[in-house]
Amino acid sequence: MTDSGNGKNAPSALPTVAVEVSDTAYFGDRTQTLLPGDFSDALDKLSLTGALAQGLALHVHLPFCAVRCVSCDRVAEVAENPAVIDQYLTGLDEELHLITRRIGRGNRIAQLHVGGGTPNLLNAAQLARLTALVEKHFLVDAKTETSLEIIPDRTSRTQLELIRGLGYRHVSFELREVDPEAQQGLGRSYSPELLQDAVENARAASFETVSIEIMYGLPGQTAASMKETILLVSGLEPDRIVTRPFVRKVQEFTNQKVLDADFIPTIAEKMAMFVALSDGLEAAGYGWIGINAFAKPGDRLSRAQERGELRRNRLGYCTEPARWLIGIGLGAVSEMPTLVSRNQPNLNTWHGALEQGKHPSSVGVVLNKDDSKQRDGLNMLAVELSAPVACFTSPHAQQVISRLVDASYLKITDGVVAITPLGRINIQQVWNELASEVRWAHVA
Repeated sequence: MTDSGNGKNAPSALPTVAVEVSDTAYFGDRTQTLLPGDFSDALDKLSLTGALAQGLALHVHLPFCAVRCVSCDRVAEVAENPAVIDQYLTGLDEELHLITRRIGRGNRIAQLHVGGGTPNLLNAAQLARLTALVEKHFLVDAKTETSLEIIPDRTSRTQLELIRGLGYRHVSFELREVDPEAQQGLGRSYSPELLQDAVENARAASFETVSIEIMYGLPGQTAASMKETILLVSGLEPDRIVTRPFVRKVQEFTNQKVLDADFIPTIAEKMAMFVALSDGLEAAGYGWIGINAFAKPGDRLSRAQERGELRRNRLGYCTEPARWLIGIGLGAVSEMPTLVSRNQPNLNTWHGALEQGKHPSSVGVVLNKDDSKQRDGLNMLAVELSAPVACFTSPHAQQVISRLVDASYLKITDGVVAITPLGRINIQQVWNELASEVRWAHVA
């Protein structure tokens, strides 16, 4: 096996280029600007009510990328200057300090996910420093589900061995396209050879799980091209495959304006792509996990699903109890019992808040009991494919459920709403609408 990228010969340092991201309606109509004490109050309630015992996940967002992909739907900064990244790591330490000052140091985290951006844009010293920062503030033990996103063309065998040595057990590759006909500068598009090399290097580094996330519904993709993609990806034999439909959101991600709306596949075309995707994965021996993931029969997610122990939070499906999420970094989202919030998406504003000793939260929604019930109901629906209809008390949710029942995507029997076989194929395309009130839809 060979190195799948040359991390040592990185391009010369570039200035930081902020990418405009709208924040005003991130959580829908109920989005509100948070006061400085709102996040602290939510942390206090998380700690004082004993909710931490229900499990805590930590999401670290590393926004830096070498280039901005036109299809990107994440908070990102174009920067490779090591000094900019070092300063960001200092900011993460300050943010962690503000959090653990409220809830205490040494709390165990059940799940640690490092996402981006391009996390493996960091050099070896920066990756080690990041890991040490987390471990300074939280307990990461042998059962913690630790994962890190990798961009195949920015990694190498040596880097993957380093990441595994730092304690990360799971690695995930994001894939937007392998079909040459659809590579129109969308980003995260790789040759079959590069992707195979990256997966083989990850296997050689002894990661417990190798996952590939596939985005479908991009310009140029078709059901036929998706069949070819699945043949290639399943041939690499990753342990898990997560699927996600592309949704053009130009008000939130201005970089997507260059994507002509007329060339975005329709919902019907996306449904056809997902049918091709799911059929191909099932034929290759993968089993469904919830509504948007697939895994090999022996995978921990598969076993947890069989035992009725599968769980889901904002980061996706998991096996460890991790009901609450704290997100740190630019634009990171936190989800606590009484608040769902988002950090500042602007790098200078984020740093500015931390320099003043304030948590960099920007917007959020203060949750009521009905919100909590709906959150639990949506997670249950995504895991068990059914949930008590009483979880969905808001007029909006009830209207959407009624329409989905009429479309035969859902059925209601004896007070339980369940996803039908037809709905399981198509539910991803309408999930955003069902979950839109406080944006529970997001799955990383």
